[in-house]
Amino acid sequence: MSDRIYELIGERTELARREAGAHPHRRVFAESLAEAIRTSDRRIVLLEGPRRVGKSIALAQVISDLSAEGAKAFYCALDDLPLAGTPLFDVVTTIEKVVDGRAWLVLDEVHVDPEWSRALKSVVDRGGPVRIIAASSCASILADGARAELLGRTDRVRAEPMSLAEWRSFRKANGVPIASSAAERMTELEVYLRLGGFPELAVSTDLLRAHRLLREDVADRAIAHDVARLLSLRNPDGPRRLLDYSIEHSGRRLNKREAAEVSGGSAPATQSWLGGLLDTGLIWELPPYSAAKRTRAQPKLYAVDPGLVAACSRPLEPNTLRGRLMETAVAQALRLYVSSRRADLSFYEKSGEGEADFVLETEHGRVVLEVTAGDGSKKTTTALSRRAETLGARWAGIAAHRLKADSFRPRSSERSFPIIPVHELLLSLAGEGEQILDQVKGPLQ
Repeated sequence: MSDRIYELIGERTELARREAGAHPHRRVFAESLAEAIRTSDRRIVLLEGPRRVGKSIALAQVISDLSAEGAKAFYCALDDLPLAGTPLFDVVTTIEKVVDGRAWLVLDEVHVDPEWSRALKSVVDRGGPVRIIAASSCASILADGARAELLGRTDRVRAEPMSLAEWRSFRKANGVPIASSAAERMTELEVYLRLGGFPELAVSTDLLRAHRLLREDVADRAIAHDVARLLSLRNPDGPRRLLDYSIEHSGRRLNKREAAEVSGGSAPATQSWLGGLLDTGLIWELPPYSAAKRTRAQPKLYAVDPGLVAACSRPLEPNTLRGRLMETAVAQALRLYVSSRRADLSFYEKSGEGEADFVLETEHGRVVLEVTAGDGSKKTTTALSRRAETLGARWAGIAAHRLKADSFRPRSSERSFPIIPVHELLLSLAGEGEQILDQVKGPLQ
């Protein structure tokens, strides 16, 4: 049995090396993964993220890199049919028996084995030569295992769909010219918002096919393979309806009663399903702003990628859809921005005072940001000025669908507020061009 396992792993490892050769472009998160492999003193590195963001290709590139450095590296996907049902413990012990010296075992879709964390704990406890890189599209299973059997024994790396900046770089590497003029950038933004940042679709010219793949290969498979398994569901129709609704209404505040009506489940069941959907990484929660850091108010739900929203939305008035896609893209960009800095992200809403789409707590002060599908000229500037003052913001502005940056000064205020093209803001948040939010150091003027 162990000989057959070793033979199958050898075949899959060779296929992984070939896959890496066919995909030379490296995702941004792959750099973080490589850094964790080089520098971590822990025996296990966990890679998590939604389906189709490029985790398997990144793992294949890891196999290729390690082999090129003379290291022994083996690849095994636990959802691969020839190995389906093989206990992870048997896979690990097989590799341990045949290697002499340090080796890497790269495991894809590790959550398929319900005993995965115990099997990997045994690797750590035995102190053998094998180190593990494990990936999964189900975040809670990795998190639960890391908290239980593997507490303090892992490093974790997160994979996300591509930002606008990475998407442009990916397309350029695949022969697609990137926009240079302001007008071209607006067109480029429209394409990104509708295709989204999943690598397989980044250079697609068939929008209908791209949306079908996002619905079927990303959203539907996440329900059928991850949520159904995680929650032991025979019929996942309720979570599927809830996911479609959450993605279509990206940026909307969670309404528990409405969510239960849409899903067709009880309140407890709907809450459980929502937890499973959050674990797929396809949606995430943005908390409300609270000065006391304690609130019972409901969060907003955002899709992780604007292309998903475009794919799962029913026909909408063009400006309404554009606004939803833009807000989703900005929300995800801000989420990634604060994750690498000492910053927090929330939204502000108070009866009688309106809403601020995003509130950032940075080391230099508080930032208020509005997003609009228009050019920003019709945004209620007095309301933004009032919210900025209420929140004590050092900087406030509007991200708008426009060619060039501008500013406005409400008649009732001595402060001026920048209007920033969304394309420019998205690139800035990813580290390209003028670093807009990094300049928030003085009083708002």
